[in-house]
Amino acid sequence: MTLFFLLIITINSFGQIKLENEIISGFIKSYFSHVVKDTVFERDGKIKKIQIQYLKKYIVLINETVSNEFDNKKRSLSSFHYNGPAIFHMGLKLIDSTMYSDFIKKNQTKIAVDTIRDFVGSISYLSDNEIEKIFQNRGWETFRNIYGDRPLVRLSRPGINVKRGRAFIYIESSTDGLAGIGMYVILEKFNGNWVVKEWMEVWES
Repeated sequence: MTLFFLLIITINSFGQIKLENEIISGFIKSYFSHVVKDTVFERDGKIKKIQIQYLKKYIVLINETVSNEFDNKKRSLSSFHYNGPAIFHMGLKLIDSTMYSDFIKKNQTKIAVDTIRDFVGSISYLSDNEIEKIFQNRGWETFRNIYGDRPLVRLSRPGINVKRGRAFIYIESSTDGLAGIGMYVILEKFNGNWVVKEWMEVWES
């Protein structure tokens, strides 16, 4: 009986991590996509067709999620609530207690982030130790000598709602010590893809 329950727990854990990887992968592809639309017109001015081109993006991604930086004492659920205009991105109206609690619980530990498939461009995966060694030697200057203007990206594990159709995640992206941003994001699954519904900026440099 004990073995049976251990097996069930293992299967559930694997399923959760698989879903998390799906969310992270979908978010990265969505967040860093660069779409160019070119409209082709007929001679009479009518639209003939719209050509869509996905430009390649190049990023540096830390190959593990951020952990131990989130707890309910530093930022409570209520701190994400905001009733003002959405254009100011000062809160998340779609966040719920399940997503929040799941986020806090999961981010006590890390998972690997090294399987972003079908990304239009290139991803360089680095460990925290590799980044630390780079920044010990002239910091961002050394990073740019190696990776150019690619953003350095870190992610949290996503908190997921009961229906598994929405997720809550943290991302930070920097190209210099004074050119970075950190934000919380609400994602929603739509037509099989995870798309950004809301975002809340928490720091900018």
